[in-house]
Amino acid sequence: MMLRPFKSTIVIAIFAVLNLVILSVAWLYSGKENWGADSNEMIAKTPSEMDVLEYFHLDKEVPSLSLAADSMSNIGEDEAHFENPRGLYAAGTDRTSLFYQAQKADYTKAKQRLRLEGKVKLDYKQTTYHADRLTYYPQRDTVDGVGNIEVDHLVAGSGDKLIIKAAKMKAKPKQEWGQFSGNVVGHTVPRLKFQARTDFRSQEMELLGKTSEMRLRQDVYLKRGDMQVTSEKGEVFLENKNKKLKYFVLNDDVKVTEKLVDSTGKPMTRKAFAERMEGFGEDRLVLSGAPRVEQGKDVVKGYRITLREKMEFLEVEDAMSDLETKKKKEP
Repeated sequence: MMLRPFKSTIVIAIFAVLNLVILSVAWLYSGKENWGADSNEMIAKTPSEMDVLEYFHLDKEVPSLSLAADSMSNIGEDEAHFENPRGLYAAGTDRTSLFYQAQKADYTKAKQRLRLEGKVKLDYKQTTYHADRLTYYPQRDTVDGVGNIEVDHLVAGSGDKLIIKAAKMKAKPKQEWGQFSGNVVGHTVPRLKFQARTDFRSQEMELLGKTSEMRLRQDVYLKRGDMQVTSEKGEVFLENKNKKLKYFVLNDDVKVTEKLVDSTGKPMTRKAFAERMEGFGEDRLVLSGAPRVEQGKDVVKGYRITLREKMEFLEVEDAMSDLETKKKKEP
């Protein structure tokens, strides 16, 4: 009668010893292995998805980047992909916000890089950037854009608007600086309706927003009203409050073509050639560097020649006694 309880006691004792051994081994290894770190690493590599969210990035414990989206997929805390992103970035002492939106976005936290794709739009103060693809580095204040670049820039001093289109772009929004390349074209939209619009194109262009200046390079073309000018280099100043301020300077192989009406009311074409042309005020053009003007049947040469847009009148300086006026030979 005592045999069965004795056998049960032995089985229970063996089971208890085995449990003690397992617990002891687990306790010994717990100090050598960081299970918590492994768990975090495993979780960080686990993909996740979520719908309708708002993502934040902190800069010194202050939210600097905010991004709302219809959906997000990510691998851990460093890489994230967003659908229909829209948000803002505000950092630094002034906390001025840059707004953005696109069809897709990828954000890499370690590199502080935000890639936007599909109908991209960035707004910062007086400038709006459009592109097929933009890569924005917030901490470096740098934007790289490719495909159907279009920039709308408001000239603060004059209230005029500047439209720029190009194939590629590099910009620093906070510095109001931009560099454009690849069939750059654009035009100004004057605030005052009576002022003529200026169209331009070149292969390269640099915009200095703080000084309201454009620098054009290679195959430069300007058009205002009935006047067209080509050259290899040019600088255009977008503000003209002071009549003494140059509004553009063109250099290297300057050619001017303008349609006029002569004193008898007949249409005529004026052509001018020089190495340099400076524009002052609203209508005064000064040619220098072996300038020559062909106006109707007359050819005029001089040290410096001043033209007036829409006017047949010329001013010729002959300090070097190099003035020559002659009739062109009839064909």
